Amino acid sequence: MTEDELEELLLLVEAGNRRIDREVTGYINTLRLLMQRKILEELSALPTDRNIRQSRVIRLLGGLESIVLTDDVQEHIQSLEDIFDLQYRLMEQWYEIANGEEMADRRLPNMGVFVNSREQNVSIMARAYANEVRQGLADSVITGERISDFDLADVPATRIFNTLSTDLKTSTATYSRMVAMNQGKKFVLYAGPRDQRNRPFCAERVNRIFPIDVVYTWDNGQGIPANLYCGGYGCRHVLIPTSTGQ
Repeated sequence: MTEDELEELLLLVEAGNRRIDREVTGYINTLRLLMQRKILEELSALPTDRNIRQSRVIRLLGGLESIVLTDDVQEHIQSLEDIFDLQYRLMEQWYEIANGEEMADRRLPNMGVFVNSREQNVSIMARAYANEVRQGLADSVITGERISDFDLADVPATRIFNTLSTDLKTSTATYSRMVAMNQGKKFVLYAGPRDQRNRPFCAERVNRIFPIDVVYTWDNGQGIPANLYCGGYGCRHVLIPTSTGQ
C-alpha cells in the first residue's frame, strides 16, 4: 500500500466511523422519543384529583411495559441490523483499498448471533426503562409526592439510553473487527486516528501492520480480547485485513 493509498484509507475510516456514530445516535434518539412519547401520553391522561389519580396509576403500573413496547418500538429495535450492515459495507470499502480486490462475503454464523444478541440487549434496556418509570410512579403513590410527568419519563431515559449508546458504538466497532479477522488474511492494519486521545496501547500500534497471529496475543490491559476490542471499550481504531506485511 502506497502512502497516498494509506492516507486515502485513513480518511475513509475516519468518515466511516463518524457515519456509524451518527447512525447509532439517531437510532437511540428515535427509540427514546418513541418510548417517552407513549409514556407521556399515558401520564398526561391521568386525572389531577389525587385519590382518583392514585387508583389509575396503580392500574397503569401493571401494563406499562406493554404500553411502551408496541409494534412500532419493536420494529425500530429490529432495525438495528441495518447499522451492522452499514458497518459491513464500510469494511468492504476499506478492504478493497488495502488489498486492491473485493472482499469475499464471509458472514459467519457467530456474526449473526452477535447482531441478534445486540438487538436482545436493546430490548432488555427498553424494558429496564419502562421498569424505572414504573418504579417512579410507584414511589409517587407510596410517598404521595407529585413528580412531574416529564421528570418521570426523562430522568431514567437519560441514564439508560446514554449507556445503550456507548454499548452500541462499542458493538459496531467490535463487529467490524470480527469481519476483519474472518477474511483469511495473514496481516491486519491497525488503522485510525493518531492523536492525544489514544491510549498507550493504541499509540504503539496505530497505522502499523501486524501478523494476525500476533493480534491474538495482545493484552490491552482491560481484560477483553484485543482482536475484538483493540484498545478497549470506546476504541476508535479498526483492524483492516491485508495480505502483505508491508
